[in-house]
Amino acid sequence: MASGIDFQSKGVSLSIDNGVLETLTDGWYLFNVGSTEINVSEEEAMTIALNYLEDYSWTIIMDGQFVEVNDFIVLQEPRIVQLLPHSREEALELVPYWYITFYLNKVYPGNINCIGVGIWADTGEVRDCQTLTAE
Repeated sequence: MASGIDFQSKGVSLSIDNGVLETLTDGWYLFNVGSTEINVSEEEAMTIALNYLEDYSWTIIMDGQFVEVNDFIVLQEPRIVQLLPHSREEALELVPYWYITFYLNKVYPGNINCIGVGIWADTGEVRDCQTLTAE
């Protein structure tokens, strides 16, 4: 933990089964904390994400035709909000990143019922957006 942020990737992980070490993962020396700066609150990140989704669409192929999906409805609840460290310019340097998973009101073409939006916690810039399928 650095400044209240769980930098899980920058740590040591052990897996033991019946007293036998199965795996050992050491990311302590591999990753660096690039920043602990959080200028965007969870609520602000959610507003940024919802505004971004107003113009978002995805394209799938159905029956050999390209179909653009842009008339989806995003539910504000339930949602999953995570503050995770993520690499930005430097692959091994971690920066705080909000990842918000929004559920949709139904299953849309492509079997899509969720959308995840990633936002840098220091700048408020949208890093990525992806359609998801949740059970």
